[in-house]
Amino acid sequence: MKAASILVIAMWAAFFVNSVTPFDFNNFGVTPRTFSGAVGIIAMPFLHGSLGHIISNTIPIFILICLLGATCKRPVSEVVSELVIMAGGLLWAFGNQATHIGASGVVYALVTYLVMAGVWSKNAQRAVVGFFVAICYSSLIWGVLPTQPGVSWAGHLYGAIGGVVVAYGHFMSGQIEKKSL
Repeated sequence: MKAASILVIAMWAAFFVNSVTPFDFNNFGVTPRTFSGAVGIIAMPFLHGSLGHIISNTIPIFILICLLGATCKRPVSEVVSELVIMAGGLLWAFGNQATHIGASGVVYALVTYLVMAGVWSKNAQRAVVGFFVAICYSSLIWGVLPTQPGVSWAGHLYGAIGGVVVAYGHFMSGQIEKKSL
């Protein structure tokens, strides 16, 4: 819960600072295949275009990181950092030309990580959490399609792929282990 709270507070602090200063920090989002856009790999989850945008990311980020903390033996901050870097890195390498902002790619990464960790784990509790996340967030599947103008479907897609890649890496290295809730 501590890691979730810290990330959410940092997101809201960045949003507040961006709202009260004349400089638009959203220019530091991921701009694929540009040197300056690589900064966005780390900055993107903290940058949001509107109050509705940050609100729509806050609740899922908090819930999913809390679930990650309840089912993962590794430090949550390490796993979340890996997910942020993988999702942002894939978006930077393969995404469409735009400047991408927001934490929704991390939401997609967390969802797919938790679902796949539940599938690959031999732990029933982790499988139940993965199943619960799959059911609750199943509607996110539509977010990886270019259906809404101004919404980074590529950020969602590469976030989801990043979550699977990180979960697979953890599974193959034995880092997805049994842990009681």
